[in-house]
Amino acid sequence: MPLRKDKDLKRFFSIGEVAAMLELPESTIRFWDGEFDVLSPKTDSKRRKFTNEDVKILRDIRFLVKEQKMTLDGARTKLKVKPKDVSRQAEAVSRLREIRDDLLKLKEAFEGLS
Repeated sequence: MPLRKDKDLKRFFSIGEVAAMLELPESTIRFWDGEFDVLSPKTDSKRRKFTNEDVKILRDIRFLVKEQKMTLDGARTKLKVKPKDVSRQAEAVSRLREIRDDLLKLKEAFEGLS
């Protein structure tokens, strides 16, 4: 679930782009948008436009709900009480997955040489 490396270059993301980045259905993002007050996407003719900060918050929500198996109420509370801790944990897990994937690719490449 790595976020795009060039995400900081863009100011707004469509719901489809966010769904692809976070590997979530668009319907889940729409639902979470209504459930979490910390999200504030811009609307332009009924289309949501998410900022970099919105994407980070959605990543944190995904981490809490999908990976930590928290309820929405629990995730809401955690985001209010310790948002920086959640963000650091989610980023660390994401980065570790990227490293694991890179290592597996290297392993496959070396196995292919023998």
